[in-house]
Amino acid sequence: MLWLRQFSRFCSSTSPSSKELLLKLRKKTGFSYINCKKALDSCNRDLEKAEKWLAEKAKELGWQKAAKLADRKTTQGLIGVYAKDNLGTFVEVSPCCC
Repeated sequence: MLWLRQFSRFCSSTSPSSKELLLKLRKKTGFSYINCKKALDSCNRDLEKAEKWLAEKAKELGWQKAAKLADRKTTQGLIGVYAKDNLGTFVEVSPCCC
């Protein structure tokens, strides 16, 4: 058992850890932790393949557009959101320009 533990340490130290790959992928692409982890898992920890996988998924699911709009600031009005159990309410209050 001790030999197996030492062997696994040796093998894991020769290649970059999953955490390092995940951080590199997140920094390079800007996508979420969960999506980067899914990409690395589905591509057997191959960074280049994971980037391509993320680009395809982003295009398919519209992640890039959502991320682009996330920084947009509202100049006027208020938005309120309330959710409980399986019910939700969304309220938008805009100034009247009459």
